[in-house]
Amino acid sequence: MLREREKHGLPPPLARAAMMRERGQYEATVPSQAMSAAPPQPQHQQHQQQHHQQQQQQQQQHQHQQQYKPSDIPPLTYLTPGAIFVPLPPDLAANPHPAPADRIARLRAILARLDEYAAQVRSNAVALVRRECFRVLSNALAAEPELPGQLPQSKGEDDDVLSPTAVAQAAGPGPGHGHGHGHPQHQRHPQHAAPAPAPAPSSSSALSPDDYNAMIANMSAPKSVLTATIGDASIAADPPPRPDFTKVPVRSQREMATYQIMASVSRLLDELTKMDMHFAQTRREYEAALKREMEANEVR
Repeated sequence: MLREREKHGLPPPLARAAMMRERGQYEATVPSQAMSAAPPQPQHQQHQQQHHQQQQQQQQQHQHQQQYKPSDIPPLTYLTPGAIFVPLPPDLAANPHPAPADRIARLRAILARLDEYAAQVRSNAVALVRRECFRVLSNALAAEPELPGQLPQSKGEDDDVLSPTAVAQAAGPGPGHGHGHGHPQHQRHPQHAAPAPAPAPSSSSALSPDDYNAMIANMSAPKSVLTATIGDASIAADPPPRPDFTKVPVRSQREMATYQIMASVSRLLDELTKMDMHFAQTRREYEAALKREMEANEVR
């Protein structure tokens, strides 16, 4: 049998088995070598993806800078002096108004025009404050480093960006809490974290039903004139002032823009209240003058 295999050039069984084992080991080593040579290709793709992401971020920032530019609207300094000037009607020259025949006709024309003029002044005031809010928002969007409509990305614990809570903690303890130097705590570990504050009491335990009903009744009651009693006389007291947002410390460009917008709206509400009081007083004066003229005309 062996001679016949040698005659035909076939290897003996033992040599063939050894060759099969060597061939199997070679085939087993080929995939491992291919797998060891594979990582450079994914690493190259990762570098390409990072480069592509950087290019996209740069393009988005460039588009953001081109789209959101600082507004050229001047800041709103005086509200009421600018709101009292209303546009003239377009048909003023085409339809000239005849002069009033007497003082009674003139006073009646003034009273008829007063309500329309008051509505135009209020509309002008609202438009001026809306433009001021647009100016503040445009400047805030232009100054914001990230894309509009997105909150700042959350950073890791090893980054140099501190959260508002960390900034407040970095300022050091308040008065009466020792000598704090205000150094930020870079090592923030769960075991060294400050204890969580105690939960606030529930509404059922903090506010009784009677107090709750009284609070709702006070908020639902119609607005009344505030009075202050001094001795035996009662005088009208001024309403409480609105909050002053200019005294609130800001920590970011967004907070500054928010406080400026709220301050502008609060200013508008104050000015509208004063305008309503002024126009009501003006109407009473013209009505009293008209009444006197009509009485004098009857006497004549």
